[in-house]
Amino acid sequence: MRSLFVDAIVGALAYVVVSFLEIPLAMSKSLVPSLIGPATFLVAGLLRGSDKGNLWLKSVGINLGNWCLMFWFLTSYDRFPTASDWRDARGWIPVTFVSTVCGIGLRRLYGFAVRRFLD
Repeated sequence: MRSLFVDAIVGALAYVVVSFLEIPLAMSKSLVPSLIGPATFLVAGLLRGSDKGNLWLKSVGINLGNWCLMFWFLTSYDRFPTASDWRDARGWIPVTFVSTVCGIGLRRLYGFAVRRFLD
């Protein structure tokens, strides 16, 4: 249970980092703002991708904080969320999930390669 809580906190912190990094670059015509989110969640997966537990459940645990914080921000304003807000959310959920899975997989692959090399 403690691991799930820490994973959710890491996911929420990654969401906060993404939102603070994307705000100054939001009006940019470059590809950089759209790469900040996947890169941040790839790093979150690398940080929390230990060797124990199911890869998919670990990714859900990390993204749980991200998704809860995202839905809280969507519904906390005085206005009702528009269709474009939900459309952006539907695109954000699989991108962060796949990025986190890739980060966890890279961490486990690196750990496997290191153990294999040392044996």
